[in-house]
Amino acid sequence: MEYRELSKSERLKFDDDLPELSIGAFEDETLVAVCGVSNVLHLDPVWVRPDKRRQGMVGRLFKAVSDNLRLKGAEVVTTGFIEGQPGEPLEHVIVKICMDLGGTEIKGRFFGLPLAK
Repeated sequence: MEYRELSKSERLKFDDDLPELSIGAFEDETLVAVCGVSNVLHLDPVWVRPDKRRQGMVGRLFKAVSDNLRLKGAEVVTTGFIEGQPGEPLEHVIVKICMDLGGTEIKGRFFGLPLAK
């Protein structure tokens, strides 16, 4: 079995849009499996000095981040927290800020997979 990055022409053979970085498993030079790898933009952490809180700083900072990322071609950025961390009342505040900024909660399960050495 050989494992390598797929070329653009190999990726285009799929009906699905495979990401630019896609790793394939080849048996006798025939593709038998593929895994696409995508970059995900994630905001973390966000901190505001205590005397500057509750003054719209997060919204203005997010606008600057948004402008910068849009110039780089991004359309969406993720952020989040593990339920129960940081806990109330801050958890409620974070949810409100995200919703006020036009965020949509993503339902699902996400896993952090360590990269083997």
